[in-house]
Amino acid sequence: MIDNKPGVLQQERERHRRWTDLGLPDPVTVEAEERQTALLTGRPFTSPRRAQLDAHFAQHPEDEPDWWKE
Repeated sequence: MIDNKPGVLQQERERHRRWTDLGLPDPVTVEAEERQTALLTGRPFTSPRRAQLDAHFAQHPEDEPDWWKE
């Protein structure tokens, strides 16, 4: 969840713009798809797009949202 502290929303917007510019999937969408699929199937689900994001975040930790590894 995005924090309401001053400047945090702007930082999140900049991150999202960077992900889009790099052709990366939106982490919020990936997380939501994983949760929805897990609820529908009754089994844990990991999106293949998560690996793409994890690889990018490993090289560019400044792009990783605080909640991503939770």
